[in-house]
Order: sequence, then structure tokens, then C-alpha cells
Amino acid sequence: MGKCGLKVTTAERLLIACIRDELPDDEEVLSDFRFNHFPTTLEKCCLLRAPFSPLFFLERARSLLPLEDQHQDCREFTPVAKKEAYFFYAFVVSAGQHPHPQMSPWLDFGFCTCQNEREERHLGGLYQRLLGTLLPDSISRLGLLPQYSLPPKCGFTEFWTAHEEGSLVDLFNRCGLGKELHTFHHLPGFLSAPAWNMKYYSSGGGPVYPSVWLLKQYIANGNPWNDKFLPYPLQVDYGFRNCPGANSAKAELFKIYAHVLTRADPLELHQACIQGRLFDFCRKRMEIDSSMKPIMHNEYPLKKDPKGTWKWSGMSTHNIILVGSLAGMYIDLLCLFNASLSFCFYI
Repeated sequence: MGKCGLKVTTAERLLIACIRDELPDDEEVLSDFRFNHFPTTLEKCCLLRAPFSPLFFLERARSLLPLEDQHQDCREFTPVAKKEAYFFYAFVVSAGQHPHPQMSPWLDFGFCTCQNEREERHLGGLYQRLLGTLLPDSISRLGLLPQYSLPPKCGFTEFWTAHEEGSLVDLFNRCGLGKELHTFHHLPGFLSAPAWNMKYYSSGGGPVYPSVWLLKQYIANGNPWNDKFLPYPLQVDYGFRNCPGANSAKAELFKIYAHVLTRADPLELHQACIQGRLFDFCRKRMEIDSSMKPIMHNEYPLKKDPKGTWKWSGMSTHNIILVGSLAGMYIDLLCLFNASLSFCFYI
């Protein structure tokens, strides 16, 4: 399982295999990336090491890192924000591309807030202007100084620390790109989301954001049966837990949200969610059979409390915070069973 409770995609599993310099043995990876089309191990290795493979882009970006990071395995980068930022940084700088919705950076770096693919390409170009882009013809000269087609406005360290601190908007402003960043409607708010820390164990909990952005990622992948992009908070908030398995209601619910998200502001849908008005909100924007009303039911609105805890209703993050005398025991149990310390934060 990955962050936000998402299953790791085949693209990310291939990337892990590339980092380990191993041939993937996962059948889904072998099928999705055509390894099964090659009969010999040698041919499969050639495919893994071909130009423009994930390993190629990661290695190509390594020479741009500070000296103390160049000889370190990027799997060992800490905190987590640094590792996340490097995968995205290498993809942008080396490949000159923006991430696909199957990739974690599509969510982590705000592409989920874009209204369409044209905006995603525009945002990808904005990150390229921030981080720089290497010349394609420098591919065969990895041992030489990097040659940029677009020079960077900031270095990797400045980028990943801004990502960790939730201050990417400030970084864009300092680099003279703030005005353009603010043309993306919800992006500044998303990138400025408050960070939570796993204080007992480690720092860098990650941003807190409305679960509607997880819904957008699920819809963007175009397959209602792909549960890799259907984490538990999304199931609870938007009614998918009310239609388990290969249920036709699940496909209908997917169709409803896909339609509504083309006609409504995602954060308006989020407000309807935490107010328990999903059915009424969506029915104003399309014709929906009344049989869907119980399917779209959730546990909201929650009762208010004097401490204001429920302001986090409908929010998700990479980690939960463990507090109180039992926190240490829970972490010890997780470590004992080799469990991941990346969870959904759900109230």
C-alpha cells in the first residue's frame, strides 16, 4: 500500500525494480510494460535499460543533486518528502513531462487540481520553468556537466524542502513564477496545505487535503473497477463502500461523479460531501435515479464539538498522528509486523 491508502501502481512498481536494478517479477508489470513480448532474459534487460526508461531518467538527474546526495541510493533519501520530490524532479528535468494520473506526483504536486489535460500540460511547463529541463541531445553525455534547454530557477534542495514545509507557493513567488501559479484556481491552496507530523516516530507527515482530490484521481484513471485508486476514505466519503464488489451501482456512481466534476467546482462537491448532501447536489446537475440516494449516503454531517476537531471532516493525508499513552505500543506493533507507517488520516 502506498500513501493515502492507495495501492502502488504498476508504473511505480516498475520504477522500484529499476531503482533496484532488477528485472520485475510482478505479472501485472510484465504485462503492462510488454516484458512478456520478449522471450529471453537478455532482451528483457535491454528493455529495462533502454533510453527513456525510468532508471535512465533517475540516473540522468543524479548529476544535478548536491554532492552529498549524488552517491546515495535515492531509496534511502529521508525524509519521505525528499524521496517524493526526487522522483518528480527527475521526471520533470530529465523527461520534460508531467505525471500521469496513475503516478503519485499527479496528486502530490497538485496536478489533480487542473481542470483538463491542457491545464496539466501548462502546469508541467511551469514546473519545468522552476526546475529546468535538460537538453535531449545531452543524453549520451551523462558524465559531463549538465546542459539545459531551460535553466533552473531553484535547486533540488530548495525544492524538496519547500515541498516538505508546504511552502511551494512561496518558492514560485521568489522565483518570479507566482503570478502564473495563481492562474490555477485551486493549486495555491492545495500546495499550501498544512503539514502534519508523526511526532512520536518521524517528521514529515505530509499535506492535508480534501478527499475530493482522491476522487478526481480515481475518475481520471477511467476505470470504476480499478480499486488501486479507491482508498478507504474515498469509499466512506463518496458512498463506494455501499456498493462492494462488481456491483453495477459502483459503475453508476463512478459515472455520476465523472459527469458532475465536469460541471461543478470540486470543492463545492467536497462541501456537499461533508454536509451529507451528495445526492441532492449531484441531482441538480444531472438526472439521477432515486435508487442511488442510499448508495450516496455517508456519515456526514458530523456532530460539532467545542474543540473544533470536525474541521478536518472529509480530509486525507499521508499519515495519522498517534497521541496519548498508547501511541508507542501501536508503533511497536506496526514495526513488529513490518507494516507501513503511511496511513489515511480520517475523522
